[in-house]
Amino acid sequence: MWIRTLTLTLTIGAGLIGRPASAALGAPEEAIETSTAEVILPRSVGGALMTKPCDVCKPVTVRLESDTRLLIGKQQVTLAEFSKFLESGGPYDLSIFYDKKSFAMNRIVVRAKLGRK
Repeated sequence: MWIRTLTLTLTIGAGLIGRPASAALGAPEEAIETSTAEVILPRSVGGALMTKPCDVCKPVTVRLESDTRLLIGKQQVTLAEFSKFLESGGPYDLSIFYDKKSFAMNRIVVRAKLGRK
């Protein structure tokens, strides 16, 4: 019995080698790690941003939607608050998470604390 379990485990593991974790799990979301110095974020719903997820990747265009979550650190803010914070300083590191099929931004996370410059 343990041989069958071991064989099944090795077969599944071999099938996952060489694929990114997101592909193996069927994740519907991709992420772009960047900086506010590298991209110009949309200032209104429907606005778009074109960037490359990595040095060898093809450019992608992602859209800001009305349901895109905007976070400064762990605190969710409005688009107006988000824009005002970004204008007040920086540059800041950020992560942009988007839907792989629709290219709509799910959330943008600035790695900073609100009230801190």
